[in-house]
Amino acid sequence: MTKVWPHGQYPLRKVGRIQLNRNPSNWFQEIEQAAFSPSNMVPGIEPSPDPMLQARMFAYPDAARYRLGVNYQFLPANAAASQVYCPIERDGLMNFTHNYGTDPNYIGTKLQPVSFWQKQQNPHLFAWQESSDRSKEKATEISTITDDQVQVLAPVSVASKVEDKDYEQATALWCIMKKQDGAQKRFVDNLSAHVSGVKTKWLREDVYAMFAKVAKELGEWVRDTTETKIENDHLHPQKSAWH
Repeated sequence: MTKVWPHGQYPLRKVGRIQLNRNPSNWFQEIEQAAFSPSNMVPGIEPSPDPMLQARMFAYPDAARYRLGVNYQFLPANAAASQVYCPIERDGLMNFTHNYGTDPNYIGTKLQPVSFWQKQQNPHLFAWQESSDRSKEKATEISTITDDQVQVLAPVSVASKVEDKDYEQATALWCIMKKQDGAQKRFVDNLSAHVSGVKTKWLREDVYAMFAKVAKELGEWVRDTTETKIENDHLHPQKSAWH
């Protein structure tokens, strides 16, 4: 599967130097436990649509998980030199890290805000990107861009956001529940029983606002039922959360 890359089309570009300055001190730890994959890439490097490369990007990590365990990336031979924060990847057999402690398994919570380090933009990158954009526009005029011609000109950071469109299905379900006798009330009562256990008021307000995006009356209904329950629980502390 080895391919020859013509230097006329793909000129060599020096990106760094690798220095081999010692032999392994322990064969098992540094060689047998090492896991390599073409899916391990630094920002600015993107895979081509070559079918064999795409297959290997999935197959190599799968083989490493089978051979070394699901947490093979924490072994000294494979661990990242820079700090990595990815709480959505945790647990599993032989996880000998702190496993992100009490951090939630998602990013974006207001209880523990996360800020991402922003690198200073390289002015040469923009000049090169503008030149590439002009070249791409010119190429588009004479040919149709296919999958194997798609280029990523700069590192791309993607973060999803919750928008109003994400609530459309929930709104439709809420309207269907309206046709079922008592369904909406049972839902609100069950939801309020749980939300009333939240001691922090601003968290409850965020819950009300979220359900108001499904339906305005739903948000108001949940708020009234929950706050009334909390007030009654203060008057009658012997009651459980389900009363």
